[in-house]
Amino acid sequence: MSAGQSRQVTVGGVRLHVEEHGSGTPVLLIHGWPDSGYLWRHQVPFLASHGFRVIVPDMRGLGRSDRPPEVADYQRNKAADPDGWIGGMRKLNRRFRG
Repeated sequence: MSAGQSRQVTVGGVRLHVEEHGSGTPVLLIHGWPDSGYLWRHQVPFLASHGFRVIVPDMRGLGRSDRPPEVADYQRNKAADPDGWIGGMRKLNRRFRG
């Protein structure tokens, strides 16, 4: 994937790696298990070049995000990390793909 803005966001005590590319209407690309944000490497340049701000997180335990040690840390109510950090971006117009 091309170099975008890379950062770490802490949600629920877990550090998540997030990349952002482009500008415009935000689009959040969420990968499944056992992938990482790298899965979207072919879609990101296309979307960014067509006026979208592409947000690509590595979900907890995968990619460059923290790997909590306890199985309970991966329960659905705790693994809803995008809700946590998107909630902090109040102006974000969410469009989910994945």
